[in-house]
Amino acid sequence: MLYFVGIGVSNDDVSIKAIEKIKKCEKVYYDCYTSFIDKEYIKKIENITSKSIIPLKREELEGKSKIVEEAKTKDVALLVGGESLIATTHHSIILDLLKEKISFEIIHSSSAICSAISESFLQIYKFGRVVTIPFWKENYKPLSFYDYALQNKNLGLHTLFLLDLKEENGELKFMKVNEAISILREAEKERKKGLINDSTKILVVSSIGNENIKVYGELKKVEEKNIQSFPSIIILPGNLHFVEEEILSFFEI
Repeated sequence: MLYFVGIGVSNDDVSIKAIEKIKKCEKVYYDCYTSFIDKEYIKKIENITSKSIIPLKREELEGKSKIVEEAKTKDVALLVGGESLIATTHHSIILDLLKEKISFEIIHSSSAICSAISESFLQIYKFGRVVTIPFWKENYKPLSFYDYALQNKNLGLHTLFLLDLKEENGELKFMKVNEAISILREAEKERKKGLINDSTKILVVSSIGNENIKVYGELKKVEEKNIQSFPSIIILPGNLHFVEEEILSFFEI
């Protein structure tokens, strides 16, 4: 049996159900590739469950993961930051489990996406496609995030931008808000559709699950704020309902 255990977005989100499942497992791992999990949080869960929790990196999660083989004969848990199956990396593990007829169970928790939408006070049914602003490299500068955001805007829908993260010197590095704004500006220079300019209004939700910082205003003003906390998301509002508009006014700079 393999348990996919979501442990939420803050350091005290782990559920009673999750704790009970972890306690019964012979092997317990945590995913340190698809999301950031504070090592102090892992220690806290270890203390509560009396289990040693082993980190798994990208190469140990992708391809034929060893946890699939172990789950044939043992109860195994994979702890995941946020919601347990939001990251598409884990879908290949699910497929392997189904092919091998190995039992699995999903233990749900809050995700950064759902938490950010809740904290934004925007109506969930007015969101369009969720997109990621990726770190650009010299020979890798995708623009699909801009194109999908433009489609959302034309439909009057809100766009939630996830900000990329990458491994750097053995640690996960989060994209900063101003890095994302810079990439949005560069994408506008390429596409020239008028989606992004200094006066474009955006909402930033940062330190999700902890301080839940909210900053709303023109892109230039948000940029000058130089938000350093993480994780962060950026929302490009579509057509605002009058209640949404009034609530956002309390966070406007």
